Amino acid sequence: MTNHIEGVTGDQAIANKFADYFAACCGNADMHRSTLCEKSCEQYDFSDGLLSVEDVDTILRSNVKLGKAPGIDHLTAEHILYSHPAVVLHLTKLLNAIILHSYVPDSFGFSITVPPVKDRCGDISKLANYRAISLSPVPAKLFESCLSN
Repeated sequence: MTNHIEGVTGDQAIANKFADYFAACCGNADMHRSTLCEKSCEQYDFSDGLLSVEDVDTILRSNVKLGKAPGIDHLTAEHILYSHPAVVLHLTKLLNAIILHSYVPDSFGFSITVPPVKDRCGDISKLANYRAISLSPVPAKLFESCLSN
């Protein structure tokens, strides 16, 4: 890792430089907010009923990727997957409450943005040689997967 990015030094100054750069790339000044918070559950059709524990468990086992970095809550998919089955029951209740009340908690929209290098042979002091990866909370990813299925 380099100690300067486009002439800027210091951890905080470099972090701010990345934040400004990624915000400009996305046309969004509020990079830590997920579009998930901006979506209303009302646009989804749940006329056939709410999510069952089996639905959530199946989606958790098939759609949520293992071996990924944790989000801002420090939880990984493995924490939920290998936990007591009651955790899936409580997650199902939470997700159904979100659907019933058409309210997505703000914490579902928070993420950590990390800047991995695109080309290690390239100039690592240039912002354009980095890409943004957002690490979102696992329950938020699970909820998104439940909505898309």
